[in-house]
Amino acid sequence: MGDQREKTVSGSIARTIFGAILPNQDKPFGAAGAVGLLWNKLPRILNMARSRMRSDLRHGVLDYEPIHLHISPAELNPFLDDKLASAAALTTEFALGVTATGQPPAMPGMQPQRLALESFRFLMDQVPAIRTIEFSGRNRDPLENRDLVKMVDYAHKFNGAEITLVTDGLLLQPYTEDLLKSRLHALVIRFQAHRPSAYAAMSGQPLSGFVKILENTEHLLKRKQALKSMLEVELSMMVDIHHYRQIPEMIRFAETLGVDGIRFENYVSPDPAKKSDKTLYSHQANVKQYLDDLKNTVIKSSRLLVTLPVLMDLDMSGHRHCLEAYGTVSVDAEFNVSGCSRQLMLPEKNGKIWEEDFFNNGMYQWLRSIHNAKQEPCNTPVPLACQSCPRNMPSSR
Repeated sequence: MGDQREKTVSGSIARTIFGAILPNQDKPFGAAGAVGLLWNKLPRILNMARSRMRSDLRHGVLDYEPIHLHISPAELNPFLDDKLASAAALTTEFALGVTATGQPPAMPGMQPQRLALESFRFLMDQVPAIRTIEFSGRNRDPLENRDLVKMVDYAHKFNGAEITLVTDGLLLQPYTEDLLKSRLHALVIRFQAHRPSAYAAMSGQPLSGFVKILENTEHLLKRKQALKSMLEVELSMMVDIHHYRQIPEMIRFAETLGVDGIRFENYVSPDPAKKSDKTLYSHQANVKQYLDDLKNTVIKSSRLLVTLPVLMDLDMSGHRHCLEAYGTVSVDAEFNVSGCSRQLMLPEKNGKIWEEDFFNNGMYQWLRSIHNAKQEPCNTPVPLACQSCPRNMPSSR
């Protein structure tokens, strides 16, 4: 049990090296698997070390490529204004090829669509160093994109990337067989809570949504067992000051379902300018003690990989701990890039995935000027969004 717990802890660390949700890569298996794990980890380890050595020496300009891709393949902005309409129209044009200059051909009048498979292939050509991929959405479920499973298989075939899909679970059933037979590494289902009433309170969705997600998950797990699929299935739950003591019940719920792990997310205000009294904070001694006790009791005896919520600091105006700008590129369905997987800034400021050296554009350099502990003094203020983000908490926590 002790050895297994060490692997569980290291798995949590591996998934948050760049503040992104990465697949657990520390499940014990044979010697060949161990070699594969080392190969997948090596780029992250090297890039992380190089970023810390070079970022403050070269003003945030890095001489390597991103290795984690976060992509929202089903998202569109339905309120595009004239200024952005021409850029948005490029999405469908990628399916037709690119010109000698690297720009997609102009096709006036075409409407933006969800990311197509051919477009995804072009995207992968722009980021050949990618080792881990997360498909998730801010407002739309990735499974709304019918090409998703094909993208998963293509990415794995392209360079062996390990791929995680984060879904709300409502659209799972039609894709169950394809997902279980695909090269998907991990599936994270956003249950939000373990009871219908709590689900409605946390998600703002009808009670019937919980019933649908539960049915879809039970069906998937039954088929997983029948097919002897190696897909790792985890649940994601939201906890706040009113619900964190229900964590043991949520773990038991996950164990009964038969999943492989459960992740707990700390509730944060949807408005970064406002703090919420529902958020779990590091100065709350009773919360810290409760979570510490769980590590030595319920979690220690559980067979699941359990990731506890990250406690926030009340004042994060001086926090400069996020590593996403040093290893992650986030891309939406219109090929806007961002150094933050939690939000995309205005597209005209971010640039596009096909632009030369996008990983060192002004937006990336700006983020690195903020999240650079070695830079003394740092005159760039920490944005409000970063002051309410769990990925901007010290990794030692």
